[in-house]
Amino acid sequence: MVEMIYWKMHGLGNDYIIIDNREGIIGEKDITYLAKKLCERRFSVGADGLLLVYDSSIAELR
Repeated sequence: MVEMIYWKMHGLGNDYIIIDNREGIIGEKDITYLAKKLCERRFSVGADGLLLVYDSSIAELR
C-alpha cells in the first residue's frame, strides 16, 4: 500500500482533490481509475474532480 498525500480544496460550489505528481508516482494509465475511486462521494474522499500537479518547462507547474 502506498501512502498518498492530497489536498481537498473548494471554491464557487465545486471541490477538487489535488495531488502533487511531480515525481510521476501515478502513471498515466492509472489516472482515470484513481479519479473515479477518489471522487466517489459517501465511499471515498468525494469531489467534483481530480487535479494532478506536474513540472513544466515553460511555467512553474503544469
